[in-house]
Amino acid sequence: MVDGRVPLGTDCSMPVVEIASMRFYFDGKEVPVTKHLFTDCYNPDLADYPAENFAIRFSDDMQGVFVFMSGSDGAGSYQVIWTLRKDGRHS
Repeated sequence: MVDGRVPLGTDCSMPVVEIASMRFYFDGKEVPVTKHLFTDCYNPDLADYPAENFAIRFSDDMQGVFVFMSGSDGAGSYQVIWTLRKDGRHS
C-alpha cells in the first residue's frame, strides 16, 4: 500500500516513477484536477515517442477530453482512461 491505496504499475515491489501532478487547460483556463484521480498510478509507460501508450481525444460534445494511458509492463501493467471536463467534473 502507498498512502492507503494499492499502487498500480508494480509487480509486488515499490514504485519507481510517480505521477506527481496533472495540469489540465481548457479554452486557455486551468481546470484543477484532484490528486485522487492519479495518485495510485505509478510507472507510466511514456518513454516512446510518439507515445504508443498515451493519447488524448476530445469528447463528442467538445466539452472535455479523454486521456488514455498505459502503465508499467508485465504482470503489473494497467490501462486508465481519465475523462477531464471543462466544468471540472472529472472522472
